[in-house]
Amino acid sequence: MGSSYFYLEFLLVVLSLLRSKFSNPAIFALDYSLAPEISFPSQVEQALDGYNYLLATKNVPPSCICIAGDSAGGTIMLSLLLRLARPNVDGRVSGELNGDPKIVSSKSNKPGMACLISPWATLVSPAHRDTDSDYLDAFRLHVFAHGYVGRKGSVFDPVASPGNCKDVDWWREAAPLKGFAISYGSEEVLACDIRDLVGLLHDSGISVVADEDEGGVHAWPVAGLFLGSTKESRVIGVRKMVDRIAGLMVDA
Repeated sequence: MGSSYFYLEFLLVVLSLLRSKFSNPAIFALDYSLAPEISFPSQVEQALDGYNYLLATKNVPPSCICIAGDSAGGTIMLSLLLRLARPNVDGRVSGELNGDPKIVSSKSNKPGMACLISPWATLVSPAHRDTDSDYLDAFRLHVFAHGYVGRKGSVFDPVASPGNCKDVDWWREAAPLKGFAISYGSEEVLACDIRDLVGLLHDSGISVVADEDEGGVHAWPVAGLFLGSTKESRVIGVRKMVDRIAGLMVDA
């Protein structure tokens, strides 16, 4: 959806649950530009700018930051990690967005962890398969992918489409300090692609906790908050996500 306003109720629930785990949690929501009006790499530049704002202006230690996103937001967070690790790849991101000048290494600016819900890891992939349950379909997803990269971009660019990055060393450089928590539904169009990403990260020696919701569809922890039939069913996915964050970040 792109707009942080759409996620306001979700974010307030997350914040309420985080307060039971941490003494002073805060959420910084990025309202990034939407495609096709604005194309890649603008969204990644904006994410870098927001991350740099937290580090340089708010003096938040990177180890205390959990970056998070669902669907295309997960794409941008994966792209952000790859950019933080190798900020000058192809020279496409402005130098002032690569972090405070005092931050001299990719290790020192790594976030504590990444929490991803149904990340759209690979923009276009034969692994995207329609299911009877999911509200997404592969054809529309691929149309959106081309709109995201624009006429001058490529859906196979490993920064735009992180699932296309098979460079193990790059992923090791990019991985958050405490790794990844990734949740997705077994019946979503992106399920096979996400499993491939989880396998790649795991085989690279990166800590990754994956929660596959049996019978679940795309980004259900978010959608379920609006569509769940009971109070508990509405928050069960969010509660599990917060538990994963606390399990990795409580001593950060």
